[in-house]
Amino acid sequence: MSTLNTTGCVIFLLTRDYQSCRDVFMTVNHPLYIWRKKNRMTRLELAKKLDVSSMTIYRWESGQVMPSPEHVGAIYRMTTGKIDANVFFGTVKNEKKGV
Repeated sequence: MSTLNTTGCVIFLLTRDYQSCRDVFMTVNHPLYIWRKKNRMTRLELAKKLDVSSMTIYRWESGQVMPSPEHVGAIYRMTTGKIDANVFFGTVKNEKKGV
């Protein structure tokens, strides 16, 4: 188990906040997060390259929101095709159903 997964579980145990635990788990398993870590890039560095906030990067990585088509294209080019729009489909929460 990675440190971040452990951190997420600790957050859950301390606060009983399932959403925080879920966000940490989703983030560390998201291909954008994995690519960013392999390339030794912080959220802030990636955010600056994409002209968004570091919180926006967090939301993409945790599946809270999907990047705009322009940002998906920029991510695709930046990652030399390793991350495309298909990575983001299915990760955005369905707000109406609460999933």
